[in-house]
Amino acid sequence: MSDSMAGLRASVRTYLSGGRTLEAGTPDAVEDFVASLAEASADDAYIEHMGRPRQIDPDEGDEVGDHVLYLAVRDCWGYIRYLGPVAGHPEITDAMVPVGDPKSPMTHGTFNVDYLPTTGVSLPLLKRALKEFIETAELPTCLTWAKESEVENNERA
Repeated sequence: MSDSMAGLRASVRTYLSGGRTLEAGTPDAVEDFVASLAEASADDAYIEHMGRPRQIDPDEGDEVGDHVLYLAVRDCWGYIRYLGPVAGHPEITDAMVPVGDPKSPMTHGTFNVDYLPTTGVSLPLLKRALKEFIETAELPTCLTWAKESEVENNERA
């Protein structure tokens, strides 16, 4: 991943509480965006990459992205949950979560998303992952990912 966003061909549209839409297409915008998610009154974010394919939602008839990235900042932890195709792995149909810090607690999001314990990452790593997602429109490789169902099963064991 380059330090500059010169190769950026798309931006990220983010929906926060109250219908606010933010664009985060530069390193400074990502820094500001993550800082806004860290505010005490902030909700989690629903992110679509504008460079990804679009499809028609069969239930609503609206055009939607083929993926969604949920993002939350709670205390000193960043949480990510990805739903969508994973390049080179067509068999993956489960939500993907990072293999995070074992000390990170479970937290709740505002889009009916629970972020599992052990899936939180440091804020610098969260920013790096978001910048990579903006550049590549793919699941960030700076994180190690696991199927959410496997992490849930490990928590129950």
